[in-house]
Amino acid sequence: MRVHGGNPWALARALDRPVEQILDFSADLNPLGFPDVVRAVITESLAAIRHYPDPEALAFRRAVAEHHGVPLEQVWPGNGSAELIVTLTRLRPARRVVVVTPTFAEYAWAAAQAGAEVIAVPLAQDAGFPLVLDEAAWRRALAGAGLVFVCNPNNPTGTLASLETLRTLAAWCAQAGAWLVVDEAFMEFVEPAAQASLLGAPRVVVLRSLTKLFAVPGLRLGYVVAAADVIEPLRAAQPPWPLNTFALAVGPALLAQSAFVARTRAFIREHRAALAQALRHVPGLTPLPSVANFVLCRLDHPVLTAAAVCERLAARGLLVRSGDGFTGLPPGRFLRIAVRAADEQALLVQALREVLRHAG
Repeated sequence: MRVHGGNPWALARALDRPVEQILDFSADLNPLGFPDVVRAVITESLAAIRHYPDPEALAFRRAVAEHHGVPLEQVWPGNGSAELIVTLTRLRPARRVVVVTPTFAEYAWAAAQAGAEVIAVPLAQDAGFPLVLDEAAWRRALAGAGLVFVCNPNNPTGTLASLETLRTLAAWCAQAGAWLVVDEAFMEFVEPAAQASLLGAPRVVVLRSLTKLFAVPGLRLGYVVAAADVIEPLRAAQPPWPLNTFALAVGPALLAQSAFVARTRAFIREHRAALAQALRHVPGLTPLPSVANFVLCRLDHPVLTAAAVCERLAARGLLVRSGDGFTGLPPGRFLRIAVRAADEQALLVQALREVLRHAG
């Protein structure tokens, strides 16, 4: 079983305390929680569970299409973006799948499950992990490739690739006969003026998730925006009813929460800056710049590994994410820390100081 981040339920059992007393910095969810409308919509939808969910997901797809200004036939939902990643790799079996690393491990896992060779195109760690295109290297990587996965903003680095860079890469992928898949699960955390979305771009498959922004991972709610000739086979490859009744009802309501989204961005902007500033003063940690709702830190401690730091923090009821669970990060040297409330961040920073200071 693959678990993304920590497991607060297991830690709560191990420490014999309620799960509400676990501070989970490993999950990259909105610290404000889900908007009030979620509870209201689910309550109103109770009677509808007597019926099968709409197999066309029409209300949700219409809401997505209107929200992004794309045609309805270019939108299709999935049971979270993770399910869509797996379906895409099976839908387009290829000898090679290219993955820009370091990144979310699901891309390489899904490609390997589909029998493809995974070709990693690494970002430059010394420069802060930007996506800089080396045409000769990319032409070699794309030879025989069927899919190319790019996460933007990237998880776990928090870096954002520019539109110009992505459009150039999309053109190279099209010339090589590969689909460029851009996972934009964290794009809504980015300030509107800085967003670099390829939604609606030709020859590009864009993945979106409502899980992170609206803190509803239990609903499993994602979607893909792509050309109709991608959507139709994707739809045929899915099992029936990929989304349940509650997810289909909540989706349109979430897309209408513009005030909540604006409040979230302001919160993340303020608390991410405060978290990064505090982490800079923890000996042995170097936080990297991020536009997302998490901060990647390089661990420079002479003794402790990332796994050891996570273990010692867990003993205190604090969960952070080791970089070892991502594709392409040097093992033992990175931690990813989600943005949370100011008082919770202060507790974590103090615990990190103590753990790193007393290591031995």
